[in-house]
Amino acid sequence: MYDTSRKELTCTNAAEEHERKALGDIYPYKTCAPRGGRNTVTFPKITRFNTYLLRHCGANIVAEINEMLYDGQLAAVCGVDGFYCRQLTHNQCRIDPRMVFWRVNKYEFIADLTIHLKAHVYEDEIDEERIFELYVSLDFSICDEISYELSGVSLQRPDRYQIKLDDYLIPILNIAEVNEAAEALWFAHLPEALHDRRLLDPFKLATKMGLNVAYHRLYKNHKTRSVLYWFDSEIQVTPESGNDETPFEHVEIPASTIVINENAVQQERARLNVDHECFHDEYHWLFFQLQEMHNNDLRSIKKTRKHKNQGQEPKNPLTILEWEAKQGARALMMPGAYFDP
Repeated sequence: MYDTSRKELTCTNAAEEHERKALGDIYPYKTCAPRGGRNTVTFPKITRFNTYLLRHCGANIVAEINEMLYDGQLAAVCGVDGFYCRQLTHNQCRIDPRMVFWRVNKYEFIADLTIHLKAHVYEDEIDEERIFELYVSLDFSICDEISYELSGVSLQRPDRYQIKLDDYLIPILNIAEVNEAAEALWFAHLPEALHDRRLLDPFKLATKMGLNVAYHRLYKNHKTRSVLYWFDSEIQVTPESGNDETPFEHVEIPASTIVINENAVQQERARLNVDHECFHDEYHWLFFQLQEMHNNDLRSIKKTRKHKNQGQEPKNPLTILEWEAKQGARALMMPGAYFDP
């Protein structure tokens, strides 16, 4: 475990505040909390990836930097003849908790870290302590488990063109970028649909993405319209001829299945919900797997209460998640390609 102080973890607040103010027309990260009444707001208990990385990968990252020290690679990166120390301690090699994440595809993303390095160097008969800012790039994959490879260490901040992710691994998209993401989804799985409206079928898209669609009446649930199950699951449903007072039945749901809740949606009106779950599957897999969730039912996420911050509270990440999926579903129904001259 990487020994991270509370001060290091909390020092990200100022940087995040600056980030929010610079977002421009990106979805609203902040919302005005009503004044008066309670002094707390409800917030989901979810994991930030920078916290996860420091706790589970921090020690290994420092160990890899030390390996570069042993074989001389670190001296070459820093442009010095060498270092006097044989091993860098936590105080000499400190990982900044402010990190930047970039989406590569559904399962992979890049983490750009800054490491503050302080050590004695020797160069042209000069012996002095120097401070370096190392920009470290990690290639992460979340499939069956979270894994990574160190892909780069430099004194120069890398340029990126990928979609930026927030601390919860949710894509940071404005409305135009959501439309582009939806069009990219059609292009990746059913490109001919961008030229033939008859092929704009969400069920065909789901099939191409390896998703099945099933219809059930979720027991005593009349609000949830659809749920995407990434892994084999068991759900409680209302019997075909029963109601909420009837004992529920257990139904096995295979992996990669979209369940349409017939208590809330009629089968013939499920097209938008299928598009909604297709967008979740492609662009929000990283978030849900970070939270170790086997499906995207947001009701299963526990809540906590946080103190209000001068009437301006961070936007609930789950609200952002659903906003993107809702806008993405609309864009999948009618891609921007049909509006281009």
